[in-house]
Amino acid sequence: MRAAIFQKYGSASELKIQSMEQPHPGPTEVLIKIHASSINPIDWKLRNGLFLLRLIFGLIRPRKTILGIDFAGEIVELGKAANKFKLQDQVFGAIPGGAYAEYVCAEETKIFHKPPFMSFQDASGVPLAGLTALQALRNKGGIRPNHNVLVYGASGGVGAFAVQLANSFGANVTGVCSKRNIPLVKSLGAKVVMDRAIMDHELLESQYDIIFDAAGKASYGEFKKHLKREGIYITSTPHIKDLLPMVLTLVGKRKARTLITHLNSQDLAILSKNIQQGVLRTVIDSIYPLDEIVSAHQYAEQGHSAGKVILQITHDE
Repeated sequence: MRAAIFQKYGSASELKIQSMEQPHPGPTEVLIKIHASSINPIDWKLRNGLFLLRLIFGLIRPRKTILGIDFAGEIVELGKAANKFKLQDQVFGAIPGGAYAEYVCAEETKIFHKPPFMSFQDASGVPLAGLTALQALRNKGGIRPNHNVLVYGASGGVGAFAVQLANSFGANVTGVCSKRNIPLVKSLGAKVVMDRAIMDHELLESQYDIIFDAAGKASYGEFKKHLKREGIYITSTPHIKDLLPMVLTLVGKRKARTLITHLNSQDLAILSKNIQQGVLRTVIDSIYPLDEIVSAHQYAEQGHSAGKVILQITHDE
């Protein structure tokens, strides 16, 4: 099979397309022919060799040489004890690396049936971003109807899902994004959309139950004054300057929280249901073939994409 691999940490040019042996599923795994994958910030941060990630994935060199968390594809082989799916089932899911390839093995607990009308490209953009948004708002934020929710980075991969999900929970959603993406964020269900460049002026005395930094580019200190007395600030990619507030707010009214996204089929099922009900969709910025993985990473790393950057793995759609 063909895969995009990297042997050492560094720039996008470290990514190379090579032929590798096709994997075989373990007892509770399935083998999936991947049609599409997507690029998440953790992919290029790991490729760059971010120190905190090196502690997990290899201090000097990466232990796993194939990046990629999200995928959508078709089951082509079942493990001996796999019984939740059948051959030719179309699925989507997320694993801790290995999805920039034509085939991948995944535990049955990490995948779910792809919504039947959804393309593989759209489905591949859902898992990590959708799960992060859902678990941040539901698990960390305790979102409720009529909550006032601010999503910072509302046009990004995670932010676009967060706006839609918050809206589906009955919250009053305010989005913050670049000026050019304001129409997009409004179309996703935000009642108010602010230009990031003049956000401080537009926020004024606004107060929120939940402030979700979906872009990982803000901080608790910037938003503390805009939290209600028992409001919660959530970030999926905390900065060092957020660590002390997260400790100090363990006992206060206002909270600062982060999360590690839990990859699981139960929440994928919830996302799938929302998609089929028409309240959730994938926003795609661009699609790159696997052969253009270097250009795809270079573009994604700039942080200007509106929605997801997709990798087309196969050419049979």
